[in-house]
Amino acid sequence: MTRILEQLVRVLWEIKKDLHVIASNMEANDKSGDTEQMTLEEYEKKTRKRYGH
Repeated sequence: MTRILEQLVRVLWEIKKDLHVIASNMEANDKSGDTEQMTLEEYEKKTRKRYGH
């Protein structure tokens, strides 16, 4: 049970970090006037590359 909870905490921590990056990117885009956004496929490719999947 402890191992499962530790894995859950790790997954939630990674999600939190990703959401923080997304929020920062959205804020930066709003400030720069850049309306171009990353597609879901581009985001998946980037995260796979970052995490080695």
